[in-house]
Amino acid sequence: MEVKSFLDSLGVQFDDLKEVHAVPQGRYKLFTCENYRDIVFSRLKNDLIESGLADHETKIKIGLAAGKIYAKDVADIAALFDERDWLLWDPSLIARKLKDLSTIGYENDPYVLASKLIHRNPLTE
Repeated sequence: MEVKSFLDSLGVQFDDLKEVHAVPQGRYKLFTCENYRDIVFSRLKNDLIESGLADHETKIKIGLAAGKIYAKDVADIAALFDERDWLLWDPSLIARKLKDLSTIGYENDPYVLASKLIHRNPLTE
């Protein structure tokens, strides 16, 4: 998963993701350069197999978790990811997953604790 916040900017933009490059360049190299992605995925899969965490049948899939997506590009980015069979965690999905974290039982995990604090103690200003 590639993680981009872009909270204080326009957000992830479609034009950056739809680019196609023979040599890795730009902000989203794994998305825009298939040759590069194939090399990285091949090496990752070999490492996972060697460590016993995967086998030869394991499939690796790319994804993007975006804290902000440029409003005009949301539908185009979702369609691109669907067409290419990539995972997209948009801001609303991330928010739902954080809310889900706040409902699980006790966990001594900073992410779970932060989610519980935020969802159980909303700020009132």
